[in-house]
Amino acid sequence: MFRLFSNTTLPTALCLGVTLALTGVSLSASAAPARKALIIANARYPEVSKDNMFDSLAAPEYDAALMRDTLRGQGFQVPGSQVLLNKNRRTIKDAVKRFVRNLNPDDIAMIYFSGHGTALETEGGVHNYLLPSGQGFASRADVIHEAINAKWLLDSMGDKLTEGIAILVLDACRNSPAPLKGMGAQPLTSMEKENALVVYGTRQGWAAIDNREGGPSIFTEHFAKNLTKFAHQPISTTLNVTRGDVIDDSQKRYGKDNKQVPWEDNGLRGDTPFCISSNGCQHSNPADKQALAAKDEALAAKDEAINAQQAEIEALKQQLAQQQANPAFRPSTSHQPLALFQDRLASGGKGPVMVSIPTGEFRMGDIQGKGHSDEKPVHKVKVPAFAMGQFEVTNAQYVTFLNAAGKRGPSGQPWFETQKEDSRSKIIGQPGSFSVESGYAQHPAINISWYGAQAYVAWLSQQTGQTYRLPTESEWEYAARAGTETAYWWGNQAPVCDANARNGAVFYKCKGNTRPVDSFQANPFKLHHILGNAWEWVEDCYRKNYNRHTESAKAARCEAGSSYRVLRGGGWNVDPEDLRAAFRNGNQPGSRGSSVGFRVVRSAP
Repeated sequence: MFRLFSNTTLPTALCLGVTLALTGVSLSASAAPARKALIIANARYPEVSKDNMFDSLAAPEYDAALMRDTLRGQGFQVPGSQVLLNKNRRTIKDAVKRFVRNLNPDDIAMIYFSGHGTALETEGGVHNYLLPSGQGFASRADVIHEAINAKWLLDSMGDKLTEGIAILVLDACRNSPAPLKGMGAQPLTSMEKENALVVYGTRQGWAAIDNREGGPSIFTEHFAKNLTKFAHQPISTTLNVTRGDVIDDSQKRYGKDNKQVPWEDNGLRGDTPFCISSNGCQHSNPADKQALAAKDEALAAKDEAINAQQAEIEALKQQLAQQQANPAFRPSTSHQPLALFQDRLASGGKGPVMVSIPTGEFRMGDIQGKGHSDEKPVHKVKVPAFAMGQFEVTNAQYVTFLNAAGKRGPSGQPWFETQKEDSRSKIIGQPGSFSVESGYAQHPAINISWYGAQAYVAWLSQQTGQTYRLPTESEWEYAARAGTETAYWWGNQAPVCDANARNGAVFYKCKGNTRPVDSFQANPFKLHHILGNAWEWVEDCYRKNYNRHTESAKAARCEAGSSYRVLRGGGWNVDPEDLRAAFRNGNQPGSRGSSVGFRVVRSAP
């Protein structure tokens, strides 16, 4: 998904993602498999100009040396010919083919890459591209056709290592240059794979730090150190410790607002853990293990309590500052939903559950002053009364529409994707006989385009005799805030994966996919999952800021040369920041992301 947000204030970003993919592991006790590694580091790129959008990096060459020495210390074969510094595309691809050709099916193999990288959406989906040295990249086409697809590296090893372990380490930028963002670039996308572990040097959309002071990047420094320190422990231990080290180090160097938070998508299965040491894992005493787990849990609870206290203090300070700056303004405290209702469908049954949202005035945008440029300026908006779906439109509701329509939408304006096209989708079957995978009927419909959402509300209007539509961006934020001025409707505390918590929401930390639309607590307007679970299309065209917005709640029209539509609320695979009420995202109206859905509105009853 194309993120439209401002560049980070951190130094030039160098991002590290680590993918460990285990393929049919079967390690013999009598003969340890060989360990082999290929290291690729690209630091030198042409100067930034009209012919190149990526500048040179400081850390990759240090990263390569550190990883070479670390891996050799753990029994990996890393000859000089398998350490490539600042090589072009042809040299890198030839080296990868040669490396894979010399692997045995039961080997443990690693390819390490450090340098620039970005993700782009193509007809075949979203792919991660790693940029070789020695040439400039001035366009989207340059990246797609001249860079290296990271999935090719992973699949090349995985196909050969039928009984071994494939490890792919990606040390690649996650923040693309501004011109490339306008061409559809986005942070590195997930490379999830069954029985694989994907580890990122920083969360998607956040910047990682290229060490301009000299030396390896922050993530590589701590990752390499902990690979040695915890070599005999499961790799999860290395990753957990590294996460804490990187957070502390990044905040110490660049301030608390610039922390770097490594994370992972864990797809590993099986009872046998993987340890980096050539001697395998050393099993801990159960009592010691239990004590360590209790200690970790206590520390986590302590950290969460401290963060909550700090968030509340900050919120009070901000509220006081706002009142002092504008004593005449107070957030509304009279917002109360009037009623719940459902319209009947002409074909039988009922439409979505709707909530009557009262009229009111609110401040729209980055009230906390910590958001992105497209969330500014903060401005007052008067919103007439309307009704909004209490829940996101579900798979069951969308399939009812699809079977009534008997088609999939025009080729130039696709509506959705089935499970056959994207495994995250839970819609299966063919036109006229679509159904929902068992257990997912009440999950939000995802992989829905803006066109697909518009087709649904048109059908719903025809079925009910009422005028249904997508919310305007102002209506959506007004409903999401529900009379509040904090980052989230529950306050400024970060979300947690607890359905019983007031600040519970579905985001990347919850793992997996979507949840049923009524799983987590509703906001004061009785709206469930208005933040998290699935991104929600709104009516508006995306604009870079609110300078041209008036106090009207009408949808923003498309400007010349622009067709991007706005997405709000965040989804199951995003950062906590993306769940803020003011956070804005945008994408082409035909885009069908695995975390993108919608909810409906209609005129007040």
